[in-house]
Amino acid sequence: MMIRSPTNSGAILALCMFSLAVVVSSSCTQDSDCGDGGKCGRSEALTDAPFECCASGKSSWEGFSLRYVCTDLSSGSACNGENDLCASGICGIDNVCLDEKIAAGESCRDDNMCALGACGRSEALTDAPFECCASGKSSWEGFSLRYVCTDLSSGAACNGENDLCASGICGIDNICLDEKIAAGESCRDDNMCALGACGRSEALTDAPFECCASGKSSWEGFSLRYVCSDLIPGAACNGIDDICWSKTCGLDGVCTKQVDGGSCLDDVDCQNNVCGRVEASLDASYVCCPSGETVDGDISGVCTAFGGIGAACFEDSTCKSGVCVQQTCKDKQENENDLCEADHHCASASCIMGACAPFSSTNSRNEYFNGKAACPLDTLSSANEGDTSVVSLDVYGDSTETSWMDSMMNMVTTSSVDSSATANTLVGQELLYGIDGCVNGGSVVAQRQGNKVCYGFQKEEDDGDGNSSFTCSNQCIEIGASGSFETYDKGDLDCIGLSPVQCFYFGKSEKCRIKATVSASQPNQIEDSNPTSGSASQPNQAEDSNPTSGSASQLNQAEDSNPTPGSASQLNQAEDSSPTSGSASQPNQAEDSNPTSGSASQLNQAEDSSPTSGSASQLNQAEGSNPTSASPVLAGAYSPSLLFLVQILLFVVVAL
Repeated sequence: MMIRSPTNSGAILALCMFSLAVVVSSSCTQDSDCGDGGKCGRSEALTDAPFECCASGKSSWEGFSLRYVCTDLSSGSACNGENDLCASGICGIDNVCLDEKIAAGESCRDDNMCALGACGRSEALTDAPFECCASGKSSWEGFSLRYVCTDLSSGAACNGENDLCASGICGIDNICLDEKIAAGESCRDDNMCALGACGRSEALTDAPFECCASGKSSWEGFSLRYVCSDLIPGAACNGIDDICWSKTCGLDGVCTKQVDGGSCLDDVDCQNNVCGRVEASLDASYVCCPSGETVDGDISGVCTAFGGIGAACFEDSTCKSGVCVQQTCKDKQENENDLCEADHHCASASCIMGACAPFSSTNSRNEYFNGKAACPLDTLSSANEGDTSVVSLDVYGDSTETSWMDSMMNMVTTSSVDSSATANTLVGQELLYGIDGCVNGGSVVAQRQGNKVCYGFQKEEDDGDGNSSFTCSNQCIEIGASGSFETYDKGDLDCIGLSPVQCFYFGKSEKCRIKATVSASQPNQIEDSNPTSGSASQPNQAEDSNPTSGSASQLNQAEDSNPTPGSASQLNQAEDSSPTSGSASQPNQAEDSNPTSGSASQLNQAEDSSPTSGSASQLNQAEGSNPTSASPVLAGAYSPSLLFLVQILLFVVVAL
């Protein structure tokens, strides 16, 4: 038996491996020389490189000069520009296999060579070298340029393509720019412009394209292409109004100047040569000032008399209302304690310590609000300043609709009667500015005038074609009665067809129906009041009051009162009273008393009082008082002698 030692076994294995290596690296002329499945090829891509059995077991045909070349070549091996020959897959620009892919900015032949996956020209020039793109992207720009790297820096050639530039702007000279182009500079398309619009500077075929100052352009056909909008006065407009700032292309084919209130950039844009800010703000727009004037303050060049309510201001003259309060344009301040800075800011014409004072009189208030009404009252009743009598207005908004067509025998009418009243209140002769509850009530004013309430109102008439006309009217309605006035009327007739003709009609009218009633309580009426019905209590009436119906109690009435019905007892009336009918007991009546109907007791009536019907008691009526009804008790001071007579009278009555 023969036993192999480990040493002998190792020697045999080494010998076998050596023999295999000799076979793999051995010269060859054909694949069969390399054993079963082996490949024969050049050791690298050089015409003088020897043929050998390929260690990779693969080879690649590289033309008749090289014939087959082994693949998976190691770094440093010649690779004839073929990445597939290199084990790393990268054949460098010097045709030598590299260990790894190429960094951005290094020369390249194709995308596979680059670490970021894109190879292109360094700029859009036919002689620019190919390099690995720093952006990792390239763009096909035709067969002359082939691929060009994108995100090119400022100054790089861009062949008129914005997309090649990092800024997205390829200038008119085909060079990448840092930022978009300002208004007025030459441009090729909208993307180049900071304001987003590129067009011809005016409507002429030879006018240059520029970035539009307006940020707008419009297509005007293939000959002109795009033309900037809002062209300045004098620019050619080719009969197109809309491209002019003034929206008017003159008969001479150029844009006219802007009218008052139109937008402008400079004084020369305006017919009145005055362009200013619409309000006192740095970012305010500009218009041709209708006033023809501007003022300077915290902000320069602000139109006078232009700022609307809420506009920024620094003085009254910049506001259309003429009222600038706390640097804001406001309407005339109409309420007491509204903020103000000058008397003319207030409707009352009085500003005290930064707040509007009340109107000096009801008459002045009435004149102000009647003056600003859409439809004022033709005549105002003079107000009694102390009259606090109340008239309640129950307001209803009624409407009627009618329809008819020629196939119907009768017109159809539908009435909608408002069943829910809206309450409004009139105090004394104070003007009510605006009535709630009826159609177009905001245009209605009302005032109590004697025993009537008078209204100033507006009526709208619609012809059915969207054309409206407005008329103003006045109407008075007696207190206690119900009346109405029309505020809207529409009639629409539409006929269609030729034969036969089919006609349709639709109409609508709206009315304001109002009933006025006197409130149950009218306290503290002062001089010259003239209510038409009395309240339950009217204490301390001043001079010249003249109620027509009596109250339950009238204490200490002033001079010249003239009660018309008698009371049951009228004590201590002053001299010259003249009752016309006696009462049950009238002790110590003064001279010339003449009551028209008797009361139960009329004691010590004062001079010149002339009650026409008595109340239960009227004590101590002053001279000349003229109440229309007496109260049960009128207590006051009287002489000791009169007290004595009263006591005797009471004793007799008790004894009986």
